[in-house]
Parts: sequence; C-alpha cells; structure tokens
Amino acid sequence: MPKRTNTFQQLIHLIYEQLAPEGAIVTESAVLIESTTNSDREIDILIEYEIVGMQQRIAIECRARSRKETEEWIDGLIGKYADLKVNQVIAVSKSGFSLNALAKAAANGIVTKTLEEAIDTSWPKELIKPGFSYVVGSTSVESVEIEVEPKPVDPISADDDVLDIDGHRAGSLGDVLRGCYETKILPELNQHVKAHFYEIFKVLEDFKKDLYVRQRVLPVSKVISQKGGATYKFTAAIFYTRTTYKYSVAQMDDFSFDKGKALVSIGKVNAPDNKESIEIRIAQSPNSNTAKLQLRRRNNKHK
Repeated sequence: MPKRTNTFQQLIHLIYEQLAPEGAIVTESAVLIESTTNSDREIDILIEYEIVGMQQRIAIECRARSRKETEEWIDGLIGKYADLKVNQVIAVSKSGFSLNALAKAAANGIVTKTLEEAIDTSWPKELIKPGFSYVVGSTSVESVEIEVEPKPVDPISADDDVLDIDGHRAGSLGDVLRGCYETKILPELNQHVKAHFYEIFKVLEDFKKDLYVRQRVLPVSKVISQKGGATYKFTAAIFYTRTTYKYSVAQMDDFSFDKGKALVSIGKVNAPDNKESIEIRIAQSPNSNTAKLQLRRRNNKHK
C-alpha cells in the first residue's frame, strides 16, 4: 500500500523533528502492526525513543480541514489505537477542535494540539523571524585588457593567433579569452561572491546595485602571433566584469505551535522570471540553538 501524506502532515513532521528528544527517530507515514489482527496500520507521524532503557512510541495524527474537528475524529482515533502499541496519541488540527472533541480526547488520554497565527508580540526575542528572497545574477564582460611584451606596434586583435610554448596554435585570442572566462574568471568570481557575500550584500537593497569586478589572469607560456608575423609574449589578461541581480521576496506566514514550544514559518517565493517557485518551511524552538528548514522546488506551469 503506497504511503499517504500531505503538506500539512509534512509540516507537522518538520515541527516534531525540531521538538523531539535528542536521539529520537521521527518517521512520517510509519506503519505499525495491530496486536489482534496482525494487519498494517499507517501512522501519520511516529516518534520513537528510549527513556532509561524503555522504548517509547508517540503517534501523531494530522488533519488540515477548514472547520474545527469534532468528536467523530476522536472516536476514530480511539478505535484505531485500541490495538496499536503506542505510549501516547497526539491529534493535531489546523483549525482546532470543538469543545466536545476536546473533552472526549482528554477523557481518553489523547493530546490535542493546533497551529495558531503568531503575532509579533508573541514571537520570542531569541528567535529570528525569517525572510527569504530568490536572487538571480547575470554576469557579462565589460572589457578585457591584454598585456604583452614588448609593446605592440599594431593593436592586438581578437583574431590574432595564440601559440603555446612549442609554437602550436591554441586558437584565436578571442577563443582563448572565452575559454579563460568560462574556466577561470567566472568560477573565481562566483567563489569571491560566495566568500564575501555578507560583506557585499548587507541588506536586500544592495542587490539593486551592479557588482563590478576586476580580475587579472596570467596565461601559461603563451605567445600572441599577429597576421604580419610579429609575435609578443602574452603576459596577462585583465577582465572587467559586471554582474546585475534580480530578486523576488517570499511571502511568509508565521505560526505558534503548542503555546510557543515551536515557531513555524511557511512561505513561497517565485523566481524573478516566474518559471519556478520554492516552497519554504522552517521550524524553530526557543529551547534549541538549531532550526529545521525544508525547501521544495516547483516548476511553474504556464499556459
């Protein structure tokens, strides 16, 4: 039987990965065997861990309906878990529970939890309120300076030949420069931006500025040969590049789970060209110095 899941269940799984005790195993769409019939029963989320050598199992069931859950769902859970060996059952509803459902759950040892919209005043100071952007950069070569020895009589041209130390033709100067850009300039530029990202882009507005970079490359044992027969030692090529950026900002919704034990942010950001989007889920806890982040890339369909 294929395992079933939905986006709300995946979100609750992410939350409990953040909240579960250290060393616990948190499994989505887990399968347990009924003690009376030996039949398989699927559990939305199962948490397994040990306390003083005793195996503990917590089963979590999730529902994302638009209305509050009634006692009928609780009745179903009571029947489902009558023959399943778990220590605790937790029912999580996106929209909350009716009073009768809460009473029946409490009377039968089922814990009820829900997501609540988190307002700014309820967000713990020790946790960040995350924001996400989708940034795309496009780099072009503004100009290239060629250094040769001795000083050339005629201007160096992109059509001039480049020879290696043995006199074999390596290609035109234009071809050699294009290869140098792809294999050296662009990778080094990307590494530079990655290493100094937070120095270059301190705030989102910095992506509105073009990034200009000067990079000097030393060719290895190359000679430039002109059509008239003159040859020059190719000592350096200086690339001047310009990178422009486009970005779009994610729309995020923030929620409090279990009275602030976890803070959850859910959002989506489209690429600047709108060809794809990224779904974002992040769970934080005031009692942990780490967070759980989940990103899902989606192709946007265009008519």
